[in-house]
Amino acid sequence: ITSSKRSLYISKALIFVLYFSLIDLYAASEDIVETIKGQSRLLELQPNNKTISNITIFLPGRNLNDYDYKSTINVLHEQGQTVLFIDTIIDDIDYARRVPIAFDYYVQQTKSSATSYNIIGHSFGAKIALMVAAKFDKERIGIVISLDPNDDNPPRFTDKTSSKNLSLLNIPATIFLTVTDGGPTISSDHQALAIVKFNPGIS
Repeated sequence: ITSSKRSLYISKALIFVLYFSLIDLYAASEDIVETIKGQSRLLELQPNNKTISNITIFLPGRNLNDYDYKSTINVLHEQGQTVLFIDTIIDDIDYARRVPIAFDYYVQQTKSSATSYNIIGHSFGAKIALMVAAKFDKERIGIVISLDPNDDNPPRFTDKTSSKNLSLLNIPATIFLTVTDGGPTISSDHQALAIVKFNPGIS
């Protein structure tokens, strides 16, 4: 979605390139598994022999793990990113609240000087990424890449009663959304274009 300087719309083609054209470029990484409050798995993926200058939190789709996104994670490594992979949980609000907790935990444990982070989410994780930027950690997020968001059960941006929806207007983060044909699993009433519709002023 785009709003002059804050948001851009990425075409269907880019996501296919990201997922499939780069599939063979995955490189070995150092994996560190931590527990956040005894419940969430925080998987830190660091590229070998790379200087880390930025932090990206990755939120997957339901029933997917870090291996399913290996090509995407490798692209982030090529850009010098440290990737924090957080497994999904059922409750979307609880999941969204854990994202800033994960970042704070990482900063504390590694004594990092980082004060902001980016988020990439896919499907259910893409919805959570937008929720964090809209409500749960507005001021610390630089970029959100929301890959084919599925805003359903319950909708947080595409409820027919507009007053119930979170707003993506006038937030500090730069927001990218993609939309592809998700088939029957993603209703047209709750995907990226519908999110744009409920946020007048961004296109």
